[in-house]
Amino acid sequence: MIKILLATLIGTVVYFLFGWLVFEGILGKYMSANTTQIAGFKKTEAESSMLMLLVSLRRTPCF
Repeated sequence: MIKILLATLIGTVVYFLFGWLVFEGILGKYMSANTTQIAGFKKTEAESSMLMLLVSLRRTPCF
């Protein structure tokens, strides 16, 4: 049971880091230059709040 939980945790971290590397590191400049920019859609770091994101996810029912 512990092996499964540890493998799940490690796999999640690796999957997240791989996605970040691909979409932010390699394709980040290309995507920001070639996608439609909508005013107010992408929030700055000062406008975004991880706490509010977690609260909103907590209030969403899980099916």
